[in-house]
Amino acid sequence: MPTGFFNAARTFSHPARGIKLRSCFVLFNYALGAIGLSSLTMSEIMPETVNIALAVLLGACFVLETKRKIPIEPLAGFSLSKWGFFILPVLYFGFNLPLVELVVGFLTVLFFSRFIFKTELNDYLYSYLLAVICLLLGAIYIRDLAFAFIFLSFYLVLCWSLIFYNMMVERGGSHCPPSRFKRIGENETAGASLFGLSAGLVALSLVLTSVIFVSFPRLSLGVLALNARSSPISGFSETVTLGDVGRIKLNPEVVMRVEYRRDGKSYRPRSRILWRGVALDHYDGQSWTATAPTEWQARNRAGVGIDLFVVDPPSEMMEQEVFVESFDSDIVFTHGVPAFIDGNFRGLEMDQSFVLRLLGSPYGPKKFIMRSEIGHPDVNIDLISPGPAEPEFMGRFLQLPEGLGPRIAQLAGDLTRSAQTPSAKAEKILNHFAGNFQYSLDMVKETMKPGLDEFLFDRKKGHCEYFASAMVVLLRSAGVPARLVNGFAGGEWNELGNYLIVRQSHAHSWVEAFIPGKGWAVYDPTPPDPLARATQLNNPVTRALDLLRLNWQRYVIRYSVHDQVRMYNWFGRSGRDLLHKVKSLRPDAWKNAAQFLRDNRGYALAVALTVALAALWARVPWRPGSAASRPPFAVALYAAMLRKLEKSGLRKRPNWTHREFLDHLEPLPPEKRQLVQEITGLYERLRFAGLSPSPSEKKGLWKTLRQL
Repeated sequence: MPTGFFNAARTFSHPARGIKLRSCFVLFNYALGAIGLSSLTMSEIMPETVNIALAVLLGACFVLETKRKIPIEPLAGFSLSKWGFFILPVLYFGFNLPLVELVVGFLTVLFFSRFIFKTELNDYLYSYLLAVICLLLGAIYIRDLAFAFIFLSFYLVLCWSLIFYNMMVERGGSHCPPSRFKRIGENETAGASLFGLSAGLVALSLVLTSVIFVSFPRLSLGVLALNARSSPISGFSETVTLGDVGRIKLNPEVVMRVEYRRDGKSYRPRSRILWRGVALDHYDGQSWTATAPTEWQARNRAGVGIDLFVVDPPSEMMEQEVFVESFDSDIVFTHGVPAFIDGNFRGLEMDQSFVLRLLGSPYGPKKFIMRSEIGHPDVNIDLISPGPAEPEFMGRFLQLPEGLGPRIAQLAGDLTRSAQTPSAKAEKILNHFAGNFQYSLDMVKETMKPGLDEFLFDRKKGHCEYFASAMVVLLRSAGVPARLVNGFAGGEWNELGNYLIVRQSHAHSWVEAFIPGKGWAVYDPTPPDPLARATQLNNPVTRALDLLRLNWQRYVIRYSVHDQVRMYNWFGRSGRDLLHKVKSLRPDAWKNAAQFLRDNRGYALAVALTVALAALWARVPWRPGSAASRPPFAVALYAAMLRKLEKSGLRKRPNWTHREFLDHLEPLPPEKRQLVQEITGLYERLRFAGLSPSPSEKKGLWKTLRQL
């Protein structure tokens, strides 16, 4: 097929407008290599300077190959891939180099060696294989939507590369040396029809591949799950330095996307959203640390999940489908009181501060299904008892740093002097921040005082972490157990997809104080940021792109058997509904439709025009490419005649001229043999004399051909 197709393209294309076969072959080889290298670049395995150097080197190799300087034959008996089996262990064990970087570095060296050194034309296949390996490495580390475009480009370019490779092999053989295959294809050109039809076939195969992908039974990776590279986020570990959350807020990267459903329908929460992360209880004057011991651990079975807290009676129970991006934290962020959780993790643990952490789960994108009670945003966990060994446990939340300035204790006493209950004390301290302080992310020190002293008595402005830390210290100074909580507040609602986007810039710190009879109550002393940036989803294009990223996570990165069941159920329901609607159509429904078209002639005209164009498209023999690349009438007529003769068992050999072919028509009846001679004579006159018949004459000739 490729040979005949290329010959047709060469014949039908003007030589000045076509691209040489060898040029196409070289161009697509390097395009494939460039896409493979871009996949490695986006995986961030190698430093940026190395990636730039590799791109420059690939461009240099392309220039050299277009000038026939490369490829060259390597030294006899030398094989870089065989030497690698000895070199890699020595470098790994002898110099303690990182394994992934070492393997990728050797792969890159092997990749470029295959561009420079070749013993035969068949070696180009090794280059294709190395490019595929680069793409697979990118698939492991790249979780962004950009990989979809890389994959589609690679898929199309690889198909074209294999087509041109096959053409080169048919002209020179797979074992021909560089000195020979450098000259192949210099006198042949490819027309637009080659690229048009091949692109259509590739698109069709991609559709079939997608159908297989969504329908093939899914299995969890289990122990084969790989640790994808993640974006580091400080502020959500067991030790957090004062100011870490402020640095997170400068980053607009997406942390997670959340879909809310209530009673099976999409739902948008109206109350304030707080995604609780890590709870910190020990403060040394500079850093916060989580010291609460582990309460319990549980293994997770995908599809079964883990039951957590019982909320009775529930007031606003939500189902949340959470798609978490790649970042280095084992914290499970929760909105409300979590009652149930399931997802792609192996285990879960909870400490006595009700912080949930993953066990044995690789970093990278995650998907959780949670049911949570969000109807009480002012209470974290509705438990009266704070935990076992109450005196010891409560003492953890009354700890104060050594050397705490006396002014803080005096301020706490002054604020709570008239308050009799822990709840009243918390309200007094909360109100202190309401009118005297301002929000600011600029925290350059102006004095030599400790951070909280400077914040409370001099600057009186800062970001959420300073407000929350100051309130916790004041509460503890007044005898109220309290702790600092780091998480995310609010988010951006994408109305196009009806889901919430949480970014690193939504990072937030707040306070949980233990109120007897109520549990751990939530207090947020931070005033609104007057310079907060407007939502980033005002642009419809931005909303659509983010929805694509969500669907990429859901249906490609984390596509599972549960998604398949949901998809099959949806198609089943849709099919039943459509069938029911068709069956329920009354006899006068079609009359109503006709009356609607008469009343709306614009719609009727559009429908009629669409049907007419479809009918015309079906009748006209379509050929990819422009009109300039279509064959002349004489060539098309002669080619159609040869195809009809092939069905009768008469095939024109490539080395026969059209006159020699007439001498091999003995099996044909005399009247058909005479018809072939007439069409051949007409082909000679029209093709070589430059004549062109009228449309009516062309129609008559096509009718004559049907008699053959």
